[in-house]
Amino acid sequence: IVSWAADYFGYDTDRVVLEGGSMGGCGGLSWGLRHPELFSAVIARVPLVGYFTAEWGGSEKRLTTFCGPLDRPCSDGASLRTRMDSRTVLAAADSQGTDLPLLVISNGRRDASIPWRPNPRYYRTLNRSRQGFIAGWDNGVHSDCMDGAHPWFLKWQDPEYLLRLSLKESFPAFSNYSLDSDPGDGDPEDGDITGYLNFGLEWKDIVDEEERYAATVFIAAGDPVLPATVDVTLRRLQRFMPEPGEKVTLVEETLDGEELLRKESHADRAGRITFEGFRLTTLQGNRLVVLKTGQR
Repeated sequence: IVSWAADYFGYDTDRVVLEGGSMGGCGGLSWGLRHPELFSAVIARVPLVGYFTAEWGGSEKRLTTFCGPLDRPCSDGASLRTRMDSRTVLAAADSQGTDLPLLVISNGRRDASIPWRPNPRYYRTLNRSRQGFIAGWDNGVHSDCMDGAHPWFLKWQDPEYLLRLSLKESFPAFSNYSLDSDPGDGDPEDGDITGYLNFGLEWKDIVDEEERYAATVFIAAGDPVLPATVDVTLRRLQRFMPEPGEKVTLVEETLDGEELLRKESHADRAGRITFEGFRLTTLQGNRLVVLKTGQR
């Protein structure tokens, strides 16, 4: 279908957003994230993040009617339950060094169709994966989840806005943001009733060269108490391609070019670079610079 649509409509195949709600949101997590060669971003509204037993909300009954027990093996040897657990996609991407589509996910705490309990666990797994994502939740039900969300979050749920993301353009993925809300432990009464992960964080003025990478990271919404910190992982690198384990220099600058911090780091086993503890001292943000060792 994707191939036919590309031929028929003649659109830019590097800018394709998969959007789905409810069962369509499940498709975004279980299929869209498995095809990072097709989709630059995925919007998953009120999705199931996996199919679990009664103590985790009883969602497995949606599949057992058609498929039988979820512990039966799939063709790749993993159980069907594991295959349909969205954390599996993140683990596979980590082991393979794959950059996934940026994910925008939303859930409601009082959703009678989609159990809330597994969602905070999935959000934490997303955060640890250092893939690009934005998460939002409220106290809504299935039909009105995030209807009253902040306009900034609603903007990121608009597929046309996400068309700015391209498979041929790098972007920074955010994790461990010091201003994140607390989704709790899965109990509907625990954590922040309404909240976001990576709220307001944006980037601009990307420089992706063989010896130098740079981006301005800033806060586009809200009235946060600063300074704040966030880990920034470089995704979909096009020209700046460190070797696994290669030493690099991380620099933080003001927008006027004043150097605030300089430290050494190394690419991970897949050649990915993470600037841990990048500081945001103003809403306008600071400049993140990564240099091959010995380059300025």
